[in-house]
Amino acid sequence: VREAAFMYSTAVAVFLVILVAALQGSAPRESPLPYHIPLDPEGSLELSWNVSYTQEAIHFQLLVRRLKAGVLFGMSDRGELENADLVVLWTDGDTAYFADGTVHLVYGILEEPFRSLEAINGSGLQTGLQRVQLLKPNIPEPELPSDACTMEVQAPNIQIPSQETTYWCYIKELPKGFSRHHIIKYEPIVTKGNEALVHHMEVFQCAPELDSVPHFSGPCDSKMKPDRLNYCRHVLAAWALGAK
Repeated sequence: VREAAFMYSTAVAVFLVILVAALQGSAPRESPLPYHIPLDPEGSLELSWNVSYTQEAIHFQLLVRRLKAGVLFGMSDRGELENADLVVLWTDGDTAYFADGTVHLVYGILEEPFRSLEAINGSGLQTGLQRVQLLKPNIPEPELPSDACTMEVQAPNIQIPSQETTYWCYIKELPKGFSRHHIIKYEPIVTKGNEALVHHMEVFQCAPELDSVPHFSGPCDSKMKPDRLNYCRHVLAAWALGAK
């Protein structure tokens, strides 16, 4: 280890929509979305977009300044809302879910088109959640000392069991003669493409009175796990999905 708003959408396959809501803000100086147009006379809604003919898609970004109760965006044949393709973002006015800790992001995937919002059955949606820390500290990351060294603790390549949750235990011994060090930073190493599979990691230290540590790599609840590993319970580092 190196160390609410509800959104419902009816979308057409030929375009992608990204909604960005902010009380104050402006587009980045070098934007990958080169085309811009204000949507309303007051300039509260600014639309940016780009066209990808290779992907057969249009990428939109809607910047909302002075957001009130919500916003809708879409397109129609003659500029009417009837039979329009819309993305709707709104709030019920209650307390927001933003916090300085972990925020649970929820999502839903529509498997077929719907003619109206009322026709969407929430219990029948393919839904899920993602945990993330949205509010990051506004402080610069300090530079590491020049004499800092890095140690990687990585589990070997494994075939993930076909079950919803798996806790995998792996023993990593320190090099012979390894002296005492101060840990000043730790971060995860997740193989690219497997980010959605890893929920959390923990690094445990084995008790000093344990003369030898048996090698093991397998499910933590396996009957094959040596009993002596029960002495490896002191937490050195912990990481969970969304942390950085």
